[in-house]
Amino acid sequence: MRALAGLRVVWGLLLAGALIVLVALVTPDRGDRAGAGLALAPWVVLFVAAPVGILLRGQIYKRYWRGDVVTGRGYVAGNMVLFAGLGAIVITCLIASLAGAPRVATILPGLLATALILVNHPHGHPLQPPT
Repeated sequence: MRALAGLRVVWGLLLAGALIVLVALVTPDRGDRAGAGLALAPWVVLFVAAPVGILLRGQIYKRYWRGDVVTGRGYVAGNMVLFAGLGAIVITCLIASLAGAPRVATILPGLLATALILVNHPHGHPLQPPT
């Protein structure tokens, strides 16, 4: 259960970081379009990192499956891989926004990544045997 507590701290920090980035993205546009070419970067990272992170988490769970549960080590490793992918989406949104990409191109993927972070709260169900 220590693994679950530590993972929840990491999840909370990731969520807080995503919310801070979203607040930064909502700030007024500078009008500088030097980074307009980066408008697709957050979308590409979103459509690659999220599915790959979910797939890898499932594969890690399978590797650490013992009886009817996932081991603590596998649960933490799988979720950390997913959280790294979701964090990459948020960071890409921030970089594209700071470079001057249009706000819509950075806010929407950031919102979707934040929603994925919220949905993937570490609840610990794979660590417990079925009832």
